[in-house]
Amino acid sequence: MAGSEVITLQVGHYANFVGAHWWNMQEGSFGRRQPGFEKEINHDRFFHTGCTSKGEETYTPRMVFMDLKGSLRHLRRDGTLYESGDTDVAQVASVWQGSVNQEVTSASAKNQFLSDLDAADAAYMQQQTGVASAGIPSATTPASTTATAAAAVAQQSDVPMPDRYYDLDDTVEVWSDYLRPHLHPRSACAINRFTHCSDSDPFDVYSMGLDVMQDISMADQFEDQVRFFAEACDRLQGYQLLTDIHNGFGGVSSEVVDFLRDEYEKKSIFTVATMPPCFEQTDGQHVATRSLSAAFSFQHLSEASSMLLPLSTSTAGLWPSLSAGQTVQSAHINYRSDLSYHTSALLAATLDTVTLPYRLKASSTSIHQVADLLTPLGRKVVSAYTALPFPFRAGSKLVDCFAELPALHSDSLSMSMTPLTHDDELAYAQHAVLCGIPPELAKQTDEGDLKPDDAFRTYLGGSPSAMINSSCYVKEASVVSAPFPNIFKPSVTVRGFVETEEAYLRPPGYAVHTLPVMAALQSRNSSSRLVEHIVQSAEEAQPQRQFAFYQSSLSTDSWSETRESLRQLSDNYLSE
Repeated sequence: MAGSEVITLQVGHYANFVGAHWWNMQEGSFGRRQPGFEKEINHDRFFHTGCTSKGEETYTPRMVFMDLKGSLRHLRRDGTLYESGDTDVAQVASVWQGSVNQEVTSASAKNQFLSDLDAADAAYMQQQTGVASAGIPSATTPASTTATAAAAVAQQSDVPMPDRYYDLDDTVEVWSDYLRPHLHPRSACAINRFTHCSDSDPFDVYSMGLDVMQDISMADQFEDQVRFFAEACDRLQGYQLLTDIHNGFGGVSSEVVDFLRDEYEKKSIFTVATMPPCFEQTDGQHVATRSLSAAFSFQHLSEASSMLLPLSTSTAGLWPSLSAGQTVQSAHINYRSDLSYHTSALLAATLDTVTLPYRLKASSTSIHQVADLLTPLGRKVVSAYTALPFPFRAGSKLVDCFAELPALHSDSLSMSMTPLTHDDELAYAQHAVLCGIPPELAKQTDEGDLKPDDAFRTYLGGSPSAMINSSCYVKEASVVSAPFPNIFKPSVTVRGFVETEEAYLRPPGYAVHTLPVMAALQSRNSSSRLVEHIVQSAEEAQPQRQFAFYQSSLSTDSWSETRESLRQLSDNYLSE
């Protein structure tokens, strides 16, 4: 069914880490048809159907991303599906009368996953054309790397690539090192004024992002790319904005939401503020810069968005150290808090679940309806909880499983993915989703059948975590196959169910493919604690002395206005 499309915007390097996992999970579900039911997800909501100049149909994320120069590594800005718009040296020489020097640098080696992906693409192209071709790999990959990939494919020819076991922990440096889907040429929007991981000229101040978007050519490029996808929609419902808020990208995203509000004022904007749980630079000046950037970003995004969801695996605020107990924990997960590749995967799995209601074929739920439920009285900030995996044992009764569980927001069941918002009080409202429990695997009550969606609603009502509940049950499981990191303990089976008996534990070298998940967005009074933490952290940074913020776009009065706006936002959660 056409219509109700969503455009996703990703602004910032960590936001793109989250986005890469999220698109991998969505594409991974394309070919996984579980027995007994039809596909429930309408991927047309998030994916764009296009056509190359050769008449070949393409299916790519309806997405525009922004990142710095040098952050893409092996990812071509114009993608690999369409004809390249690059001008070669011969064309330049034909119009340039002077001498032309061509410098060629060798491509850095690809990790095993990308090498296998290239080999699979090459095999597909040969199958389609009947001509052996290095095709896609040769454009970006040294011959030795392609040979390695081909050998790996031959060795594991009996194992589908998504089901293979990869250990990428030491090889992932940027988010494109594990991105699966091909991207549309209109998706990439690089900020060339700044270089990724530059020590001499870091893109770390909020106002730098404001300045970047004052560049007419930069703003026009981004806006044109957004309009391209918007004009191809039959009935655009709104935007999802994933953004860093602790650096210059917070300023970029502030300009982005202003553009969306001016150009598409009736469309919903669901903003996700992504934050890594730790940073390499922990000295006072770096912390001050991050804190003040986050405060300016948070204020503007909360004001201009329909709904703002802060996401992080931190439990101790925005800038914790890596001491024990300061990141979320789970009985069935073992992850490294210092790897963005790991922490962003948890955030992506949460997003993949809570957005299911407005991606379903049979659902009329929209972003606007979710935001309307969760953001009354100016309470724009929402929090997220996730049980990853949902602790279900195959063959058990779902009602018995629910009967043994505490409330959804309990520490023993769920991870709070929004810092400082966890408490034992009832939320005002929640939007809860359960996915991945096929009806035929969930034995029902002895008295008769109780459908999984009814069991889920009964659980939410019997173990309340919110005064107002909106629930959604989806049969399809969350897909966490390669290149999702191997963060699940042996107690999680290949299908994502939880086992305690040693005979049923997942053996080493086998990856988890799918996962049942329960997750929720909640409107909680405790969101005021996070807002106050942001204000306090920024005040400790002594804003009037942070001159880098006020060199162009911001005035010295800007912090006073921002502080008052944030305190008003905090007060909204304290009013009855």
